[in-house]
Amino acid sequence: DTAAALADFAAAVAADPARAAEHRLHRARLYLDLDDFAAALDDAAAVVAAEPDNAEGYFLRGGVLQASGDFGAAAEDFTAALARDPRHP
Repeated sequence: DTAAALADFAAAVAADPARAAEHRLHRARLYLDLDDFAAALDDAAAVVAAEPDNAEGYFLRGGVLQASGDFGAAAEDFTAALARDPRHP
């Protein structure tokens, strides 16, 4: 159930601040699967802001930007992801 999963992620973000970025990454992926680009972008951007060296945050935000048609910003984020982890897919 998607609504339950989103509620679980919201609870996890609130209950476990030390792992909030990890929970936001998972929730952003779910939002992206639901084509809720604004919510996915909010979570991915929060990950990048909280953990500026998190390659996955940049990669995911780039994917959201690409899906929403912002190809220039997506390319910048993919480049940032690779700069932080050259082995990232």
